[in-house]
Amino acid sequence: MQTKYDAYIKEMFGLGRFGIILGLSVVENILTSLDNPQKSYKSIHIAGTNGKGSIASTISSILSEYGFKTGLYTSPHLVKFNERFCINGNPVEDDDIVDAYEKIKDAGKNHERQATFFEISTAMAFYLFKKHKVDIAVI
Repeated sequence: MQTKYDAYIKEMFGLGRFGIILGLSVVENILTSLDNPQKSYKSIHIAGTNGKGSIASTISSILSEYGFKTGLYTSPHLVKFNERFCINGNPVEDDDIVDAYEKIKDAGKNHERQATFFEISTAMAFYLFKKHKVDIAVI
């Protein structure tokens, strides 16, 4: 029997994943509908070509070691989708994924185009970090 988690993961991976779609209006609208969770904590955004995951994980570990409740959003995952969203080094639970996707999936449909996989998963990260009351998110 397929669980909600399994069904939602399948649905998300069926969303658009490739191609350049310029603009932030879709994700901004999703985040606005969620009361802008990304504004409830400080963030460190890692950018570049190589080494982003290693640097982000290292920064997250250091912050956690110093007592900050830290969210880490990375991509891709190795084994399970939940690995993309960690709180103090631990992937979120399946129930967190279900909750976040249920809050976000419909918000991503009411715009000039359907939200992409990346936009949905990014909004999920911001939502989950607010839900778990992180001090700092490393993205």
